[in-house]
Amino acid sequence: MDRDLVDRFLLAYNRLDDLVRERSGFDRSRSFMSCVTELKKRGDRIAGRCDNELRRYAEVRNLIVHSASPEPVATPSPAAVTRLEAILQAMASPPTLVSIGAAPGAPSAVTTCRLDDTIGRISSNMCTRLLSQLPVVENGRIHGVLTTGTIARWLGSEFTANAHDSEIVVGNVRVGDVLPHAEDPDNFVLLSPNAEVARCLDAFERRSAQGRTLDAVIVTQDGTETKPPQKIFTSFDIPRLMEALTI
Repeated sequence: MDRDLVDRFLLAYNRLDDLVRERSGFDRSRSFMSCVTELKKRGDRIAGRCDNELRRYAEVRNLIVHSASPEPVATPSPAAVTRLEAILQAMASPPTLVSIGAAPGAPSAVTTCRLDDTIGRISSNMCTRLLSQLPVVENGRIHGVLTTGTIARWLGSEFTANAHDSEIVVGNVRVGDVLPHAEDPDNFVLLSPNAEVARCLDAFERRSAQGRTLDAVIVTQDGTETKPPQKIFTSFDIPRLMEALTI
């Protein structure tokens, strides 16, 4: 019997038990798994992914604690103890957006544009840098997100309105003229660097469930539009964000 493994297992389990009770708001009259199930219903990603594992760990804990024998009747494996400790760590200290760096090959600083920038220059810049979204910042405030889709819809409206012309002149057209053509003006969400990675993923999933598109999650110092963008996450970053939540 490896007493050290048993002690580590019970320590991690008890800490996790306290944590899920605190977050679920349930008292000691409710079981550990009822707390986990409640967190799963509320959208907690760790509770959702690990509920079957946690159920097994709860069974092992009950065998150890409720046995009439002076010695534990079950000894968790080293892998099980390490896994339970990892789940506890992930739930107690979930990763935040500040820990997520730029995607490989992407610039470390967020590229932005202004309302009075010409759409020709900005389109060329987006093409050169392989960018699909640009935060629009004017006078220290984020006004929106310009996307290649918005530019395409603006071009389509121009051809429709000027069907007799074979060419569209974009030289003097400004970003501010194109931005209103966004499919959804409410196409971005603001978060702070200390926001959990799960909140960023939740934002994309909520919009998708509504049948709408979220073009970007923009990270600013305090999660408001009055601070410059520090990071930007798009749907292309979802695999990286999910990987950060892997236990």
